[in-house]
Amino acid sequence: MADSRQILRLDDHWRFHRGDVPAPLANKHLAAYMANKAGWARGAARGNFDDSDWRVVTIPHDWSLDGPFDLANHVNSGFLPRGIGWYRRTFALDEADRGKTLSLRFDGIASHATVYLNGHLLARSFNGYLPIDVDFTDVATYGDELNVIAVRVDATPMEGWWYEGAGIYRHVWLTKRPRLGIVDRTFNITVKRVALTEATWQVVGAVSIATGGNAASLSVRWTLIDCAGQTVSAQESFLFDVHHRLQSTAKGLTVIAPKRWDLDSPTLYRLRCELLRDGSLIDECSQQIGFRTVRFDADEGFFLNDRRVLLKGTCNHQDHAGLGVALPDSIHRFRIQRLKDMGCNAYRVGHHPPAPELLDACDELGMLVMDENRTFGSSPEHLSQLSAMVRRDFNHPSVVLWSICNEESIQGTPVAKNIADTMAREVKRLDDSRPVTAAISGGILNDNAMSETIDVMSINYSFATLDPFHAKWPNKPVLSSETGCTLSTRGVYKTDASKFQFASYDDDHERWGSSAREAWRQIRSRPWMAGMFVWTGFDYRGEPSPHEWPSVTSHWGLLDLCGFEKDAFWRHKAYFTDAPMLYLAPHWNSTQGEVVRVQTLTNCDAVELFLNGQSLGRKAVDPIEMAEWQVPFDPGELRGVGYRSGVEVAAAVRESTG
Repeated sequence: MADSRQILRLDDHWRFHRGDVPAPLANKHLAAYMANKAGWARGAARGNFDDSDWRVVTIPHDWSLDGPFDLANHVNSGFLPRGIGWYRRTFALDEADRGKTLSLRFDGIASHATVYLNGHLLARSFNGYLPIDVDFTDVATYGDELNVIAVRVDATPMEGWWYEGAGIYRHVWLTKRPRLGIVDRTFNITVKRVALTEATWQVVGAVSIATGGNAASLSVRWTLIDCAGQTVSAQESFLFDVHHRLQSTAKGLTVIAPKRWDLDSPTLYRLRCELLRDGSLIDECSQQIGFRTVRFDADEGFFLNDRRVLLKGTCNHQDHAGLGVALPDSIHRFRIQRLKDMGCNAYRVGHHPPAPELLDACDELGMLVMDENRTFGSSPEHLSQLSAMVRRDFNHPSVVLWSICNEESIQGTPVAKNIADTMAREVKRLDDSRPVTAAISGGILNDNAMSETIDVMSINYSFATLDPFHAKWPNKPVLSSETGCTLSTRGVYKTDASKFQFASYDDDHERWGSSAREAWRQIRSRPWMAGMFVWTGFDYRGEPSPHEWPSVTSHWGLLDLCGFEKDAFWRHKAYFTDAPMLYLAPHWNSTQGEVVRVQTLTNCDAVELFLNGQSLGRKAVDPIEMAEWQVPFDPGELRGVGYRSGVEVAAAVRESTG
């Protein structure tokens, strides 16, 4: 039956214990004998362990956020604790589920995890940013006997140098499907879209069926459905056996003149796959897709749907005020929309695979993504993590770049090139439709280094190397994968180290970074640059540089930890957008007669400033530096009027409180 596949979210009714739960010492023969037998996990991993006094929590959950702040904790975790914790949950399966294939998926556990079900150790994970798939069919119980999940989370190791949180911080899913059915993956269908001509596209979908054997009575029906729910194209294909696993491919599913996925019109289609036996439906799944072309050019930058687009992006970590890394789906969408409001069109994931819901938001809202791998290496474990990211995120039209690493200390060496060669081959084996890049901060001009391997050169800061690199490798596209590191505090206009605050005038920045003005000048002056990613879109916990205790968050965001705009937001909106806009900084509260530095952040070509109705003059606006006034404070109304070609097109007002 069509409804035989069930995907249930298991986010509620988890019990949580902070700290480890050591198993009792097996100091008797029988205990020692049974300690390593199947289904006889000990301590909190055992099915009948008493967890009645544990706290009840809802997933996503980040226990690090509970504190306390302590100087003894790591500066880059925001001085918040990590450590070890346990989660347990029970659930029932109906007798009708007997004979089905049963699996759990944990979308993300920070950082290392061991998963037990009914006392059986079923999975271990050493990456906090990728899904853990657990098939528990063989050990499931049915009817009145409850199934027990137990997860030991070790967040002691840090995979990054920022706030990573601790716990089961992404969704948990339970899937029930027919034993003969479509193989469970994060995305069951792999979908390639090929533009045959300007108007004609071909969709190639591929699935695997869970068991091999006689495929004579089995077939797969493929149906492409547009955003209005109408069938665009359909095809039925038969299965073939590959290494005792049945596979099906939709060949030549033709689409005429599909609506393109684009930044302002992110049109999405849905490809449905139905497994049939003698014409009757056994199992089904579907995948959201978009039609678009991407191309990086060494002379002209980036092209989306054959239209040159300057990447105007931000880099971002995943934590948010009050939530840590345990973000609800709505917050992922909120954050992407906030960046869109600024005129941002690209999102670099720093520096790990993101939550699936973030990519869904990018697909649906129209945001390009540089998808980044966490750990650099060519061992089987490293390649497994890399391929898991590519397989999981392959179908998202928003993803336009695969980044294999960020700022590796060996990045300018032949060893790094060897590793990058292997990693790039693995990516290309899975996806030859997108370029491979790496965010590089040193050894940029070295020979026999990873810059020779990657398709697109991504340079962090290092503006002085842009022209020499382009001259040395004129056929390699270049983008600025990390710029800025400009320091500011929302609503503050005087830098005060004693208060850990930075003025919002775009004057303070890290020694390796630059002002926003200088970064924009460097990018816009080179027509061959594909674009830029500002560090960062949002403030985040950890990395409080240049301060330490008791400062607990970064200061680099264009928006603060809550998503409220800093003045840097409006500066970049002026850089990134064409619709007339004008913002006045600062607020209009001060001491009578004190000279206030007033900035007009605007994309207009001239601004006139008025204080209490009296004109202070009209100034031409430099497209990078904007325009400033030194205004003696007088309470009342400060008003700015923006002009284009002498016509008033924008206005902004600041009023004294009271």
